[in-house]
Amino acid sequence: MRPTILSLVAVLSLVGCRATSPASPLPTEAPDPPPGAGMGCGIRGQLIDSFGAPRFLTKVAATTLDRSAQVTTHSDTGGYFALPTECRRMIAVAGRTDSGTALGLVWVEDEAVDVELQIPGYGESIYVRPQRLPDALRLRVLQLVPPAVLRDAGEDERRCDARTNELRRIRASEDDETARHLASVALMETGCGPCPGDETSTALVGALSEDRGLAEAWPFGYGRLFACSPGPHPYEAKFMSVVDSLDPEFAARVVYGRHVEAQAQGDWDGADRMARLLDEGSLADTDFVAGLEVVDLVDR
Repeated sequence: MRPTILSLVAVLSLVGCRATSPASPLPTEAPDPPPGAGMGCGIRGQLIDSFGAPRFLTKVAATTLDRSAQVTTHSDTGGYFALPTECRRMIAVAGRTDSGTALGLVWVEDEAVDVELQIPGYGESIYVRPQRLPDALRLRVLQLVPPAVLRDAGEDERRCDARTNELRRIRASEDDETARHLASVALMETGCGPCPGDETSTALVGALSEDRGLAEAWPFGYGRLFACSPGPHPYEAKFMSVVDSLDPEFAARVVYGRHVEAQAQGDWDGADRMARLLDEGSLADTDFVAGLEVVDLVDR
């Protein structure tokens, strides 16, 4: 059972317009700051419609992929809004359309992300336009490899070549370290390329500070990183800490990704350790594990 973001974001109908200002002149005052001025991590900006006009007094919502944190707000009369979120997580944003609800994705690192969100009259996608290059690079990774809970089965195999090349370019770019981290894990998620090697993968794991968000977005790829060399990983404690922090459905995918890569590397002891994790405790009761065939865990 995939977590469904859309089913949890209840978008309310439009509220009424504000009353007009009195005709008498008012004293000159400094304009009010836009919503979200001075906020920490979050998403702020303007909602627009298909023609570029502001969507005022429109409800917009944001949620983490595991649905543990959700927030809603309304845009003001200029279409501006602000949604405080957790840091270093992939965030799904949703808004009302004439045909239902549309969804977009934003990566929030350690500060507010300034965006323009175009919500069409019809359709299921919000067009996210970041105002900064680093945020645009991060968004591109999300577009190339959507999070596991929102991907259709089988779509990965159809896009390996073009997607792999662009992910590698972002991974090699000096423009933004976070985008490099996202591209590295997303590339592992696709299964379109091998492990980057013992030293490279270990250095990458040590450099990551967005582990929970990365593991939620691309659990298979995150798990694979820890199996690029046989035996216990130098950051084994980090791996277990992340697994323990995740919703069990996400944690099971992470452990399975490491299990599969350990088999590919011929690390049978490592594969057995991951199989035991999947067969015990809270992970054994997940829908993801229930959907696995026994041969997936024991086949050599």
